Amino acid sequence: MVDHARIIGLAGGSCSGKGHLSEALRASLGDDLLVLRLDDYYLDVPDHCAAAIAAHNYDEPAAFDVALLASHLDRLSSDLAIDMPSYDFTLHRRRDGTARVAPRSIVLVEGILVLAIEEIRSRCSLRVFVASPPEVRLERRLHRDVRERGRDEAEVRQRFREHVGAMHDRYVEPSRTYADLVLDGTRDVAENAAEFLRMLA
Repeated sequence: MVDHARIIGLAGGSCSGKGHLSEALRASLGDDLLVLRLDDYYLDVPDHCAAAIAAHNYDEPAAFDVALLASHLDRLSSDLAIDMPSYDFTLHRRRDGTARVAPRSIVLVEGILVLAIEEIRSRCSLRVFVASPPEVRLERRLHRDVRERGRDEAEVRQRFREHVGAMHDRYVEPSRTYADLVLDGTRDVAENAAEFLRMLA
């Protein structure tokens, strides 16, 4: 049984290094850690035509099911299991079915707007921000979206320019001020993980 799980927020720009840090922490903490990805709480894109998908803004708070995530954090904090959703980026909608997840002593909420959304931020006892320059984040995003998600390179560059960059400046970067710890996303992930773990001690 978990007694009052510790909720930790991990934020930063798109492809700043949050995901790799989460994996390094999972390797170190094992079953003590549960990672919730904000991305899995995306709302479905209402219209699935190509033009609507291209215009959809994934980088603003309204794109997420904040109420569901907040309720899940509350349940985990109360030692209650949740039915965690999963988002399919190739279909632009939530997958059918959920995964039953039991609470752990540490719950890491990872995503671009974790510290920008008050309903999530206020539930975190420790807040961490990973910072990387825009040119690094774009290069990483191109690698991920073209190779892993089947996107067209021109589309990725256009979305980064029109949505990702603008929303980063509006929401993500200002949320850095809420962080208890800011990590350099261009640094070796093992070093960042070690610094993160020292904050947990």
